[in-house]
Amino acid sequence: MTQKNQLEEVAKSFTRKDLPESAVELAGAIPAEVIATYKDDALKHIAAEVELPGFRKGHVPADLALKKVGEVAVLEEAVELCMRDLYPVLIDSQKIDPVGRPDIRITNPPTGGPVGITVTLTLYPTVELPKVPTGGWQNFAGKIEIEAVPDVLDAEVDEALHKIRAARATQPTATTDPTLPATPAE
Repeated sequence: MTQKNQLEEVAKSFTRKDLPESAVELAGAIPAEVIATYKDDALKHIAAEVELPGFRKGHVPADLALKKVGEVAVLEEAVELCMRDLYPVLIDSQKIDPVGRPDIRITNPPTGGPVGITVTLTLYPTVELPKVPTGGWQNFAGKIEIEAVPDVLDAEVDEALHKIRAARATQPTATTDPTLPATPAE
């Protein structure tokens, strides 16, 4: 079974619980066999970050890094790497559209058995429209009054533009009149 198929099976085993305020909780377990496929990558990642005397950072042998950090740290990193791949598959299998970052918690620590995981997500809220009256929304068209827009005279437009230009005019000095901004070209 490929890693993708394993993740799809794991995602199907998660249960969904709807929470208040458009939140969802997905709970399940990741089998130890799936976590084991990520252990080598987790150990490489940890070895690249560990500092040991006599070794440059990033060049620590994996077996020495394992002795320094311990098996539990490697398993925790393996769970983290697994969740990076599992999360998109989980979202697709549950057919949900989350908003923002998930809150991922380990409920059963990685000690060689299945790892319990709880993922809490916020979803887009559902909006329910009121019932459509018999005959559809078109029935409202005759009930809505539309205000008539009064005709605007060219003189009123010219007066408004003159007031705006005067408000933006440069300040006069003792010897000059105020300078109005240029009229836009038509």
